[in-house]
Amino acid sequence: MNSRISNLVEIVFDNIPYSLETSEAQENIESALEAEYIKLCEDRTEGEALDELLSEYGKLTKMAQLAGYSDEQAKAWRNAGDTIELKSAKKMINKQRRLTYLSSVLCVAAFVELLWAIYDGVNFKNEFFFEFIMTVIYAFFAFKSLFSIFSKREKSGIME
Repeated sequence: MNSRISNLVEIVFDNIPYSLETSEAQENIESALEAEYIKLCEDRTEGEALDELLSEYGKLTKMAQLAGYSDEQAKAWRNAGDTIELKSAKKMINKQRRLTYLSSVLCVAAFVELLWAIYDGVNFKNEFFFEFIMTVIYAFFAFKSLFSIFSKREKSGIME
């Protein structure tokens, strides 16, 4: 594919909120523009063909029509308010990733603490009760962090 056409389509879709539909449309529009560019290059130079392509298909609605989409669909992509912008989605996912790491560490700590409590219980050491209490505390915080991860995913609509 021509990198100039890819960059052009990327610029046009830069301010459109990300969704699966817009991602698929972007790929279809890019391949349709590439096919049109190749057809224009048959009787023109590359520069003239690119100029003609930009003048004829410089707007999103024209690009969408070339790829077989309607004007209403192209306008809907721009006005899609129910989707999350990519930058804020990445920020939210990174926060959830850190919470996942924290809950994993707490789960491992609770498991190790449980094994240690079992070992102390078998050997009749006085630290058994303390180890058991620490295991409960670790498990509580691990499950609390896991619950917060899943509740945030449900609120944000990521879990689909």
